[in-house]
Amino acid sequence: MDALTPYLALLRERLLVVAAVGIPVLLYLLLVAATAVDHAGDGDTVRRNVTVAGRDVGGLDRDSLRAALGGLDEVVRTTTIELVTKGPTARSDGTALGLSVDTDRTITGVLRERRGGFLLFAPFRWVGSFLGDREASLHLLVDEPTATATLTTLDEQVRVAPVEPDLAVRSGKLTVVEGRPGGGLDPAAVLPLLETLEGFDDDVVAVEVPLSPIPPNFTAGDAERLRQIAETTLGRGVTVTIAELRTQRVLTGDELRPHVRAVVRDGELHLGFEQPGLDQLLETVFAGLGAPPSARSLTIVDGKVAPASGSAGRMCCDPSSGSAIADALETGRGTADLLMKDRPAVADQAYIDRLGLKEKIGEFTTEFPCCPARVTNIQRMADLVTGSVLKPGESFSINDTVGRRTTEKGFLPAPMIDGSGNFVDDVGGGVSQFATTLFNAAFFGGLEIDEYMAHGLYISRYPYGREATLSFPGPDLVVRNQTPYGVLIVATHTDTSVTVQLWSTPWVRGEQTGQFTSTYGAVCTYVTTVRTRTALATGATSTDRFYALYAPSEGVQCDGTIIPKPGATTTTVAPPPTTAAPPTTAASTTTSSTP
Repeated sequence: MDALTPYLALLRERLLVVAAVGIPVLLYLLLVAATAVDHAGDGDTVRRNVTVAGRDVGGLDRDSLRAALGGLDEVVRTTTIELVTKGPTARSDGTALGLSVDTDRTITGVLRERRGGFLLFAPFRWVGSFLGDREASLHLLVDEPTATATLTTLDEQVRVAPVEPDLAVRSGKLTVVEGRPGGGLDPAAVLPLLETLEGFDDDVVAVEVPLSPIPPNFTAGDAERLRQIAETTLGRGVTVTIAELRTQRVLTGDELRPHVRAVVRDGELHLGFEQPGLDQLLETVFAGLGAPPSARSLTIVDGKVAPASGSAGRMCCDPSSGSAIADALETGRGTADLLMKDRPAVADQAYIDRLGLKEKIGEFTTEFPCCPARVTNIQRMADLVTGSVLKPGESFSINDTVGRRTTEKGFLPAPMIDGSGNFVDDVGGGVSQFATTLFNAAFFGGLEIDEYMAHGLYISRYPYGREATLSFPGPDLVVRNQTPYGVLIVATHTDTSVTVQLWSTPWVRGEQTGQFTSTYGAVCTYVTTVRTRTALATGATSTDRFYALYAPSEGVQCDGTIIPKPGATTTTVAPPPTTAAPPTTAASTTTSSTP
């Protein structure tokens, strides 16, 4: 037995070799046989798991495949096609772009799937047909006239216009700025891309398309010619005349040069201007000329801020001024006639919305007996102030707005308190009552009151310690809008009262939370009034204080001496005050008083 052992080992090794080689060969031969059986007679049949545009067409014969592709033709025609550029994207559909399925080419391609290749690998391709789909190409036809017409229309959506050469100031000198090419759809470049579109198994098929260059219509040399012409005339300046104002002014080269541009007009490159900059220059040069609108521009209608009627004013200059001055430059004439334009009297709704003029944030009314001269003065002051708007951060001064009170402005002589504490007649007397009314509207509206002065004598029709006097040029009343919204002042009056309303977006609320008095000098009363303001968004509070100094009676000074009215010659020492201050005024937006 031992003698046979080597032979048995050798036999075993040879059997293993035969098995190692024979089994794979046998398996391969079995695959060849299976492949041959499966593919027998399928020359016009689509191989297993082949798809077109996401649709399984495996196993279909040629006629069935043609019918299936007929359904895909409708899909191609109705699918949205996006032409994606580096800028905008244009959208169309297969019908508008002349797309249809190239049935014969597609059938040929589908039938070739999983066929051909190295014959020895055929069994492995057969096994692979069970493991996944093979996507066949969907070949398209493009009707060129239809596609070209649509692409010409779509070009308007994606076209990037060329930038023409321009003029600009660099380091104080007028220089040429090179133009830049634009881009547009070129049908010759896009048509081949349409033929190879894929992805019709989705609702939208996107394809990146190039924009073919579109050169500027004019050259840098054209702009240089204009630059030289402009510099020649700018050296002399341009004389502008406004016949309506009977005024004339030379606009220097230094003033005009920063705004000179090259513009396309009537198909040619001409000198022109950057219009906003030129408008600002002309408004500055001719500031104050013309006529203001005849009426304030805002009013209250049905409880809301609204534009008010009124005739327009006149101001410089009409938009045609730019072309008139440019023509003076380009022709070398150096003179231009300018026209005025209307100054609108009406602020539009966008202006109201932009400033947030939504509702009342403060209101106060004071009363008076009808109808002495001081009432006329109060009413005239209200008419001059109403409609004023404080933008965020702006201050409102009565004296800056109304100016000196004169008979030419409609004011009359009426009693006022002079510097000695005596009542005397002067033009505009009584307008302090309007100042007090505005003061209190601002007090409760939470606005800043930057400048004020109380009367030297307490007057019973005003809130005790919470009022303001007025004269020209001082004392003045200055109110500041510290909120992020605009504030509209609306002043109205009757024969017996004046009311001031503040309109804005609620942001802060003011209220009187304290008041105390002390003796000043020998006989005067010093009143301190405390205001607490609450931020409506956060509830945070802050306080500020207001002060008034009252003498006990007319002409009495705080040291007890008396300065008599003009014409009187005696000076006496006043007795100690015997009248008590009235009760503290409660926080309110309206007060009534009797003279």
